[in-house]
Amino acid sequence: RCCLLILIGPCMEYQAIIHHSICYNEMRIKIIAADRLFIFRRNQNDTCQTEYGNLHPFQINVLTRVLNIITVNNQECLSVTGRVGVCYTAEQCGKVKGLSQGTCALGFGVCCIVQLGCGGEAYVNNTYFDGPSTLGSGAGVCSLKIRPSKLYCQHRLQLDRFVLNKPQDSSGPCIQDQFAVTGVDSQVPVLCGTNNDQHIILNTDGKTDPITLYISAITPFVGREWRIRIINYVCGTSFLAPPGCLQYLVGVTGQMQSFNYLSNRAGNHLSNLDYSICIRNEVGYCGICYQQCGPPATGSFSLSGTSMNSLNNGMTNGADRCENDYIVIPCGGAQVNPSPACGADRFCGGTLNPGLTSVVTQGKVCSVQQPFTVNVITDNAEAVGETEKSGFCLLYEQIKCS
Repeated sequence: RCCLLILIGPCMEYQAIIHHSICYNEMRIKIIAADRLFIFRRNQNDTCQTEYGNLHPFQINVLTRVLNIITVNNQECLSVTGRVGVCYTAEQCGKVKGLSQGTCALGFGVCCIVQLGCGGEAYVNNTYFDGPSTLGSGAGVCSLKIRPSKLYCQHRLQLDRFVLNKPQDSSGPCIQDQFAVTGVDSQVPVLCGTNNDQHIILNTDGKTDPITLYISAITPFVGREWRIRIINYVCGTSFLAPPGCLQYLVGVTGQMQSFNYLSNRAGNHLSNLDYSICIRNEVGYCGICYQQCGPPATGSFSLSGTSMNSLNNGMTNGADRCENDYIVIPCGGAQVNPSPACGADRFCGGTLNPGLTSVVTQGKVCSVQQPFTVNVITDNAEAVGETEKSGFCLLYEQIKCS
């Protein structure tokens, strides 16, 4: 048996008409039209169908046998090197000057990796900005532009690898090495230090102003390296972060860290931060709880203070606590309560605890205030004698509605 397919059109780029629907057992047919791949084979139900990709909006039913037309339309793929690429035809990958690193679509497509260095311009989804490239380990400036488009309202910078020179001193200023972004609506802080696996959301709202990523250095640093994956989000899609979110986390459970956080007090939080971490409110969940990633001695919560005691700012214990470096969990308390009497909202010190008295016992801080957010605030200096300045690593868990 065989499948005879005739392409006509250009209605919706292509059309398919089945004149006779018979298949050989092992026969596969590949048809390329309008930069799309069509792959057909016979399945166990004796029907002709496609084998990979996304369903095209129409199906053709001939003599009760259904042929689903599936196209390879630039979906994500995993390359042989472990990087996330885009499934293209070989011709498409060549046009965007990408590298073929593995196959997709049953071998009819290639997993295309677009890799740029200093002076590049990114416009393809999942483009990698790799360094140090021409910047090397010495002083200089390396920049990359993101080509503006009215299609995109947000870009996500996924910091797969990010190691720059650390802050100049314990107060956290980025002076020797700096990462900065210009041309976006959202305020992006200047970063330095180690930020592997962190991410940043850039809001553009479809504007066509140029976006530039800068990495600058005034001193040599042999450990400098970065690999930043640029993900483009189309306006109106469900992937978009709410306005005002520098970081956006999804899932019932997860983890968040401050920039330049290193375990066991190996790093210092950065200075002059003022940003929001947002967590998507999952369906059926009405509250959220946060706790430290490890015991207080590890520095998993270390923001201001001269001891590992918790220092919270609430409605009954004065406004003189947590004025310099702190996080804000709106209406934080010891448990999820639909009608809470708000306790603390600012949390700092050497231990995360919901209580209004100073303790060294860590505890969960919960909130029902929606949207779920954690605001991060740091000033430009550390007080004399400050020892708690490592930043934070928090685990979160959303709580089901009762």
